[in-house]
Amino acid sequence: MMGTYNNELMSLAAAVKTISILEQPGSIPWLWQVGAELIQGINTILKRYGLLEHIQAVPYRWSCLPALWFRQSSTLAQALQPKLQPILAAQGVLLLLNHPNFTCLAHTHADIEDALERIDTTFKLCMPQN
Repeated sequence: MMGTYNNELMSLAAAVKTISILEQPGSIPWLWQVGAELIQGINTILKRYGLLEHIQAVPYRWSCLPALWFRQSSTLAQALQPKLQPILAAQGVLLLLNHPNFTCLAHTHADIEDALERIDTTFKLCMPQN
């Protein structure tokens, strides 16, 4: 049999290993829990800055896929969106905007708290000064 990926077995081995890890008791609930914790924390930050009606953290189908959505009809959201990504990255947080993100089994409560502190700092730096 011929084909581009005919002899490529690494991805199959990785998939089998991933499935075996996800089958371990508590794996899936943990992913949902840390995702929900991140979503809730981001929304608390957004509410503090008066941004919740402009930007919102939501589950992309499931809480283990948190997404940060910017309302298209919000001028403020559209102005903040291009500023956030580079500042988040400089803060050490890779959070894709208007796109699902992923939690993983390695994330701890401390990791989520640390990320939320960095996200808070990012919004503090991005907010228009009065």
